[in-house]
Amino acid sequence: MNRADSNIHPQNHQIRSGIFRRTFIVLFWLLGLIEIVAQTNIAPGTKIWIFKTADVIRSSAAMDENEIIYFGGLDRNLYALYGKNGLLKWKSYLGNWIRSSPALDGLGGIYVGCYNSNFYGIHTDTGKIRWSFPTRDQIHSSPAVSTNGLVYFGSLDHSVYALDTSTGLKRWEFVTGDKVWSSPAIGQNGMVYIGSDDGIFYALNGKTGSPIWSAHASRCQSSPAIGKDGTVYIGDNAGLMKAFHALTGVLLWSEGVRSSIYSSPIIGPDGTIYHGSYDGSMYARNGATGVLKWEFKTSNWVRSTPALGRDGTLYFGSDDNVFYALDSQTGQERWHFTASDDMYTSPVIGQDGTIYTGSVDGTFYALASTSYGGAANSDWPMFRHGPSHDGRSAFAGASPATAAIDGLIVATDLFEAAGHLQIRFVRTPTSNYRLQMSTNLVTWNAEIPLTNGFDPSVMFIRIPTNTAQQFFRINIERPR
Repeated sequence: MNRADSNIHPQNHQIRSGIFRRTFIVLFWLLGLIEIVAQTNIAPGTKIWIFKTADVIRSSAAMDENEIIYFGGLDRNLYALYGKNGLLKWKSYLGNWIRSSPALDGLGGIYVGCYNSNFYGIHTDTGKIRWSFPTRDQIHSSPAVSTNGLVYFGSLDHSVYALDTSTGLKRWEFVTGDKVWSSPAIGQNGMVYIGSDDGIFYALNGKTGSPIWSAHASRCQSSPAIGKDGTVYIGDNAGLMKAFHALTGVLLWSEGVRSSIYSSPIIGPDGTIYHGSYDGSMYARNGATGVLKWEFKTSNWVRSTPALGRDGTLYFGSDDNVFYALDSQTGQERWHFTASDDMYTSPVIGQDGTIYTGSVDGTFYALASTSYGGAANSDWPMFRHGPSHDGRSAFAGASPATAAIDGLIVATDLFEAAGHLQIRFVRTPTSNYRLQMSTNLVTWNAEIPLTNGFDPSVMFIRIPTNTAQQFFRINIERPR
């Protein structure tokens, strides 16, 4: 399960869930209404713990709701570590380099590609391989996991694949004209977006693999980010960051830098686009126009995709061996951490503000920060969208109808009044809804049945703003 982002705003607040009978949703975080107390007074950038592997780490870590950290190494192992202390939960030997970043489905499955040309479905609890699927060449691409039971990824054999997450059976294969290093992203209507070394950026039908549109993008090893309005952003090896209309492929803007863009873009709460480049800089751009807001220069390549914290701090690594924390509004440095080799991977942010990232020195680091509450409340605040790295837009599957369909809840009113936070959303009459509250996203209180409003198709929730609870979720029970 990927935690849904919070956005206390009176219009069009959408919260993603799965489509299973028993579905858990993190509903929102009371931003500004409840004080979050720091769990530590350690200075930002201080090492909390480190974990040593036997070789280079180029796989970016994913994180589940219990803050178990999953990443691969060039020592051929997939690791699961406890985020709180860095202790090993399990490791699974896959036989070759793991440069792909794993993705979680929230249902006990983790998916990752390997340089032995196999793609794996693995149990998150034990690390045991559930199934493997052979391709015809190495897999660098990181997977995207849909809510319809499919996992998507690319291979250096020139193809994009869709596999059944339960069995590993191939549902479809789309052949491009060259190697596929890029990782897919899932957008509205379940469309799958991915780049290829053939110089084409593709939009595919997620159910069939049929091309919907394609656009020129030079060689493309960056991965897409998707805004809530459906705009798709991606960088290419010609040094261009581009924005496309999601449904038509119309180019909205294109802005260049001094070298290739391998770093994938992310999106801030105000729509700002952040991305790195082989020219050694991190950039901030207006998401609507592409106009540059600021540039921060490091002394080597920036291949790391940044992550944006809830307090507005932007985190990323550089091949100058330094991990940076910047003010996302100004581009000014807040702090940095120096490792003994390239900081290549993309960071993930824990709910207590801990930053997790790996290095070419073979060390996995947990660093202290001030980003309590985790990632920013935005559409795509980190690599592969969220901590679980599902590569799926929060609005994937969205349709114009304001109804609880395809695992989507649309909140039509969300505001503070008379000491309460009130949420109004359209419900499915045949489903049961129950509220739970938590202080840590791990331990949840007993379920509280929710009562309907005067309209039988509408649901109201009123939560006191002075409650000690910080997190809320709704359990949905739908008939099969």
